[in-house]
Amino acid sequence: VVTAEDGLSALDVLESFTPDVIFVDMVMPNIDGKRLCRLLRKMEGLKETYIISLSATAMEDVGEIEALGVNATVAKGPLKEMGEEILGLLEHSFDRSSPLLTLKTLGSDEIRGRGITRELLSGMRHFEVILEQMDEGIFEIAPDGRIVYANRGASFLTHLPEEDMLGRHFPALFATADRERIRGYFEKERDAAKRLSQDRPVMLNGYQVTMDVHPIPGSDGKAIVILDNVTEQKRAEDSLRKSEERYRLLFENANDAIFVLQDDRIRFPNRRAAEMFGFSADQLPESPFFDLVHEEDRDSVRERCQRSLEGEDFSEACSFRMLNRSDEELWVELNAVPIQWDGRPAVLNFVRDITEKRRLEAHFQQSQRMASIGTLAGGIAHEFNNLLMVIQANASLVLYGKDQENPDYERLKNIEMVVQKGAELTRHILSFARERTYRPEPTDINQLITQTEDLFARTRKGITLHAAYQEEIPTVEADPIQIEQVLMSLYINAMQAMPEGGEVFLETSVTQLKSEFVRSYGLEPGRYVKICVRDTGVGMDAMTRDRIFDPFFTTKGVGQGIGLGLAAAYGIIRNHGGIMDVSSESDKGSTFNIYLPTSKHRTP
Repeated sequence: VVTAEDGLSALDVLESFTPDVIFVDMVMPNIDGKRLCRLLRKMEGLKETYIISLSATAMEDVGEIEALGVNATVAKGPLKEMGEEILGLLEHSFDRSSPLLTLKTLGSDEIRGRGITRELLSGMRHFEVILEQMDEGIFEIAPDGRIVYANRGASFLTHLPEEDMLGRHFPALFATADRERIRGYFEKERDAAKRLSQDRPVMLNGYQVTMDVHPIPGSDGKAIVILDNVTEQKRAEDSLRKSEERYRLLFENANDAIFVLQDDRIRFPNRRAAEMFGFSADQLPESPFFDLVHEEDRDSVRERCQRSLEGEDFSEACSFRMLNRSDEELWVELNAVPIQWDGRPAVLNFVRDITEKRRLEAHFQQSQRMASIGTLAGGIAHEFNNLLMVIQANASLVLYGKDQENPDYERLKNIEMVVQKGAELTRHILSFARERTYRPEPTDINQLITQTEDLFARTRKGITLHAAYQEEIPTVEADPIQIEQVLMSLYINAMQAMPEGGEVFLETSVTQLKSEFVRSYGLEPGRYVKICVRDTGVGMDAMTRDRIFDPFFTTKGVGQGIGLGLAAAYGIIRNHGGIMDVSSESDKGSTFNIYLPTSKHRTP
């Protein structure tokens, strides 16, 4: 006879001992008799073993005991009567050929049912029903870490029936990487409740679970473990996090400035907003938005935002000027959507920098205007030239045969001189109108500028020239005489902008112009030689800058110029398939940039 004090100890005994008959009490700690019987009937080698139930609750629990697959049930009662029943059962167990005399609970005649026992069993069943209906996995763990109870929720998480979990060490259910961590939870502070954080769940059969450990008072180290399946929650959190990351990535890398406007303050700006307005991400929310709007546009923008707050829907974007932290003027395009932010009305704004777009549009409009003016000027120049030829011919005929003493001689000579000035004017007009013929050849721009630089330096005192030429620069297909004329026009313009003297900076370089830049000029993208002429003169205001290349536009007084020098230079560069533009501000000098397409030929 080998004894075991409880169901868990019985499993230890059965690892090395195979009995002929097993007596099982129904009420035991650490795996009760009912669970042990179900477990025994599943164990290989014990399926046919004779199992006798000895139970003090046999009369009150008879239905459940009979369903356990036991061979006989003996109700606990007087020892003498129990002994006779047990000896009879033992005799029968060794003589399987003799039929069992009775299938009823043996010893029940001497015992009557007890109401208090039925109440206790009913309470136990009540709690078992509750435990079995819970989705959480609930385990009872013995002091040595082995499982002595597992509910239906535990079976769902482990994919194991309760019988297959009973007696197993609890940490062995988990992924190898988590076992040491779980053992540590049981080994430290055994008397204190512990919770495994949702931030670091453990893996159980593919599920992510959190774990609560609750010591059972007065049980010498036993504990209740509750496993909560947070797989869907973590998956939803992960999906939400990834979604937030995607939207944050789009938000932070958008080309538009995005921010919320509330109480006239910028809230929740993206990276582009900080870049556009010239502030750091921390400084921008401290800046009133309307202080960044150009003063002339401020009232209209404020009114539009207020109407958006009141719920008015604007389907079209509005364009206006803003000033960044460096007081640089930006043209922007605003789309606004009314929203609720922190429970209060606000406006979600999408601001796009269209400064470059406006610049390209201005270039395109200027090119269109110049082309129209050029066509008109070319026609006028031809007609004017024809008139000059008639005047010149008649003056020459009248002058023929007259000596210097003739009273008409000086008048006729004056006519010829005026005709020559008119012819020079016609030449300028035709240069602007692209109708003057030119003789292009592979030209070294550095060498050409050096020649004009020497000429200008010798004639102008008080002006300092600074030259920075890129070495081994590609050649361009150009008419050297006409390019010299362009450069001299720029030098004269710089000289007139610096009557008290100053500095002129000459630079050459090779640059790659993209389609966005050359599109408005009707040119092809590619490699261009850039010529930069910069002065430290008085500069120009916006109105002057916009008309600087218009023919007959001049800032000089009457009789001091006809305003064709820069217009003719613009036409020459355009005739060479190039670009000429200017950037300038009042009292900050002017910068003229010329772009000429590189040649496929080398300099001779």
